Amino acid sequence: MFYKNGYDSILLKESCRKLLLGKGTKSPERVGCQEFRQEPEMPEILWKRISVELWKVSSHTRLLQKILVKNEGGKKLKKHLLVALAIALALALAIGVSACGDSGGDSGGTPDNNFNTTTPPHLQGGDNNQQGGDSGSETPASNVPQKGDNERTHNFTWAHPYPATHHHHADIILPFVDRVFEASEGTINITVIPGGAITTTATAVDDVTSGAVDLTWTLPGNTPGRFPLLTCFEFMDHFTSAVEATEAMWGVLYESEAFRNEFSAYKLFNVYGTEMGEIWTIDQVRTPSDLAGMPLRAASPMSERMLRAYGAVTVGMGMPDVYDNIERGVIRGLGTAPSAIPTYNLNEILDHGTDGLYLYTTTQIMAMSWRAWSQLSPWQQYIFDSVSGLDFAIESAQLYDDLGNAARQNIPGLQLNRLTDAEKALFKVDADRVIAEYMSEITALGHDAQAHYNTMLSVRDALRAR
Repeated sequence: MFYKNGYDSILLKESCRKLLLGKGTKSPERVGCQEFRQEPEMPEILWKRISVELWKVSSHTRLLQKILVKNEGGKKLKKHLLVALAIALALALAIGVSACGDSGGDSGGTPDNNFNTTTPPHLQGGDNNQQGGDSGSETPASNVPQKGDNERTHNFTWAHPYPATHHHHADIILPFVDRVFEASEGTINITVIPGGAITTTATAVDDVTSGAVDLTWTLPGNTPGRFPLLTCFEFMDHFTSAVEATEAMWGVLYESEAFRNEFSAYKLFNVYGTEMGEIWTIDQVRTPSDLAGMPLRAASPMSERMLRAYGAVTVGMGMPDVYDNIERGVIRGLGTAPSAIPTYNLNEILDHGTDGLYLYTTTQIMAMSWRAWSQLSPWQQYIFDSVSGLDFAIESAQLYDDLGNAARQNIPGLQLNRLTDAEKALFKVDADRVIAEYMSEITALGHDAQAHYNTMLSVRDALRAR
């Protein structure tokens, strides 16, 4: 079925035409479908919802076929009739979901990412890395919503652009989905669709904003300029671990309305960072001058700025293409997190890696559309919040730190070069210039960049002093 091949709305339309109409026929059905195909007013969001619903109903296709065959006196149904029925069902579901999605569901009220209702992480004592709860604080029993007698069951779709083999899909998202299902007593059921089958790195934020998908996971760096304040957390040498960067993000969320507004278009339930990136090369790198003219792959727009400031020539490409391009001499290395080196077997063709440069952290978000969120009852919203938020973010970040530490300790054939304070200071001169330029840019866009930056440093320092 075409739904497995990462289609967009155009491919969906083409697939419908081929499957429903066939070739060389001038039947009445073909005439009707021609009108359907030529209809220009079909909103893109509706095509996305049809795609989601087709995915959901696809598992029931064989059952549907058996029922229909039985009702036809044992005659086999043609494939295009079966697909037509599936598409009709999907269309009905998509329209129905879209129609009821704006009604406000059971919860009512104005959607809001209220991160300032509990104790900020940098003001909490002890170990924040606990499972469950609302970011380490307890909600008074009198304020806890009670489960209703007839809680509705909701079936949501979590679409993301990354492969099912990704460790965060397998080790973070799927266990989280199970926790939500169990905590909600089976009333919140989430189907995860990976691999860009429904949404892409470029469209994930738009799709969850519009409600075309119910939930998503993506990297804000894939949409440059859309998250100017979050990008500040990617500055070189501002954090030393994924967990530290993540706790700082949540601390600023609690304190800064401007930062919260950056995510106001959807329900943000996880924002976090990866382990610190380093520079991995064929040649040894200890100072910026070692990078002069060296072609490197950058991991994000901010890390690209940094590498260029150091004198490198950045080349854009996906991680799966890095190995071949190093072999062919197109690039001589890259900036990336340590865990990516063994994952892509880059230690086979690279010889050196910096240690302690802390080039960047890759920020990531998980979000639910307000359309989906508004369908949940107050009790279901409370349950969802109780298993997400800061604790879930720290869990996500800790996985990256663990993977990074394991990679550092076992990267055969590759030498880690710990930078001295004097060597690192040379990198910071260029990095500080990039940061100043970026702050000026987002200030010109109307943001109080300095206030945001000061809050970020204040939260980070409070975390370190905790």
